[in-house]
Amino acid sequence: MTFYFVLAALVSLTAPPATLDRADDPAVLPSAIESVTVYPTSALVTRTSRAPGPGEYVFLGLPEGLDPETVRLRAEGLEVMGIETHARFVRAVPSERLAELKAQEAALLAGLESLKANQRAAESHAAFYAELLAAGPQTEPTSAESPSATLWEQGAAFLVEGYTAALGTKREAVEKVFAKGEELKTLRAEIATGDGGQGHTVQDVSVSLDGPRGRAGALELSYLVGGVSWAPTYDLRADQRLASVELVYRADVRQATGEDWSDVELLLSTANPEVGAMAPPLGALWLSLWDPEVRRGRSSSSWGLASKAAPVESQAAPASPEPTDSFATVLQGAGSLRYRVARRESIPSRTDSSRVLVGRANLDVEAEHRCVPALDTNVWLRARTTNTSPWVMLDGPAAVYFGGDFVGRTQLGLVRLGERFGLDLGMDPGVTVERVELERTSGSAGFFGSRKTETQAYRLVFEAHGAVGTLPNGAVRVFVQEVLPRSNDERLKVELDHAVPPLSKAERWQKTRDDEGVLTWELDVAMGAERTIEWGFELTLPEDLEVVR
Repeated sequence: MTFYFVLAALVSLTAPPATLDRADDPAVLPSAIESVTVYPTSALVTRTSRAPGPGEYVFLGLPEGLDPETVRLRAEGLEVMGIETHARFVRAVPSERLAELKAQEAALLAGLESLKANQRAAESHAAFYAELLAAGPQTEPTSAESPSATLWEQGAAFLVEGYTAALGTKREAVEKVFAKGEELKTLRAEIATGDGGQGHTVQDVSVSLDGPRGRAGALELSYLVGGVSWAPTYDLRADQRLASVELVYRADVRQATGEDWSDVELLLSTANPEVGAMAPPLGALWLSLWDPEVRRGRSSSSWGLASKAAPVESQAAPASPEPTDSFATVLQGAGSLRYRVARRESIPSRTDSSRVLVGRANLDVEAEHRCVPALDTNVWLRARTTNTSPWVMLDGPAAVYFGGDFVGRTQLGLVRLGERFGLDLGMDPGVTVERVELERTSGSAGFFGSRKTETQAYRLVFEAHGAVGTLPNGAVRVFVQEVLPRSNDERLKVELDHAVPPLSKAERWQKTRDDEGVLTWELDVAMGAERTIEWGFELTLPEDLEVVR
């Protein structure tokens, strides 16, 4: 039976991470991250290692954000007798390193002084030649052919050559002094960090294993760590013929745990282990009357407290076949989704996100053209499709492309498997519309003019000039929508006077017509042809009242 106890031997906080100070100190077990399951606000990290046999061991330098209550160890062929987590402060510059740096500083200072002495000597040498050149010869030669003229030229050439060499030596000396000064500056910055006691906290996990002497065993250490999140992001690319849309499903993974995930199996989950597995209990709510004679300060009752996060179960990862393609495998959980990313990923600990591919799929689409002439006389292109991919599309941003053009960004809501959803693809200049007001009149109705009427009528004119996403016969189908005013006063009557051609009777438009008064026509406009819609409505109200819009 597995039980937990406090280990007597702990890793020394002042010793280097892999150094054992006493014979009874636990042996350091090297480990590597094998898999990571990323949740919306945390991650379950699984490390693998191997113990040479029963004994006391320690996993060193795990992330500070590790939740000690979620640490689990699975041992193959050995019994886990105890497991404990300890926080340890690690200096940015260990003491041994700091002593070494200060010895290097002393050597650099000595070398710098020597270089500065060489620089001063080079500067004096150059100054000496400069003075000789400035002074010139005592007497000038009487003629260019005289021996003194030859000697004068030779002397001048010697001085110029010597001065040039001295300047070069001086320049090299200055450069060496500068380089040595920069090296000293860098060294002193690291020394200042060490003297200031800067560093960070890590977690060490000590374990006790029992079993037959000499029996080795594979280990699997798992723990929940914060500072992690993931969110879906999409690219949606409609082809030029509007026959299909390419769905590219990616995940933005952020992790600032302090440890890099290198070449790990990556899983993305929608579960939230921090919430726990148990619903909060609802306790009794007691009421009482306030009595001014009773002392104040009585504590009030509570509705109940949420349970603490349930620890992660100690179990091996579920067995599943390796993915046969380059896309994520869907693992259905209890009330959650998990995607196993097809290839192993490396995600460093940093503030920026790392983007990984979940999958890619082609979705068949039906092209639509929509127009709301009362608000906008442009005709807008839209694609309707069904999520036939193997992945539920979670709420997230999407970049929309049409052909090679970037249309813009949109936000996708939850799209389940087999669910229909729409995709806006921008304006289509191949279809034009004109909205003309035909009538706006007032009149009387009823006996003795006790009621009055207002009539409005409109004409919508459509033309097609090479639109995309046409029907097989080359025409383009436009869904045209106008609003029939609605009344919230029984004294005001609103009636549709006429609609030519008739309104669409499709079921998909029925709800918006009943709830919001939206009228919809399905109009087929042939290439180069003109189609019109005429419609109008009538308001009837008491003579002494006015319509408020």
